[in-house]
Amino acid sequence: MKSFLPLIFLAIIVTAYGCNIIVHVESKTAKKFKAEVTAPNNQKSSRWSFAKKEDRETFQQKASECGIGAWHIITYDDAGKQVSDVSVSLNGIGRVDYEVGDDLKPVQSYRQGAICTSGQCAPLGHTPKPASRPNSPTGAPKA
Repeated sequence: MKSFLPLIFLAIIVTAYGCNIIVHVESKTAKKFKAEVTAPNNQKSSRWSFAKKEDRETFQQKASECGIGAWHIITYDDAGKQVSDVSVSLNGIGRVDYEVGDDLKPVQSYRQGAICTSGQCAPLGHTPKPASRPNSPTGAPKA
């Protein structure tokens, strides 16, 4: 039993510092723009083009390629001029969502599982409150 204790401890350390991060970037504007994600090991996404609201792209950093340090979410206007470079420290296993509004600045809107230690971090597991809607007519008494 004592010989397994060091192995269990090592497994906990490896799990705590492992990473598998998924970064989603979504347009919340009608403006055309470009965005790019850079991981701590300098692996970059392609420079994505966003043409309309709700366009969405995804970048994944797997454990075998992982690095510890700052992530960068960079946005460019339609002409290719850099508008914003948001830096954040992420670790662990999970995902983060960034929304880009009319100002073309990425804002972290959702985070699940990923550890965020510096930069603008959304609350863990926070989901926006859905828009209110009228009561369902199902089960309502008929007139």
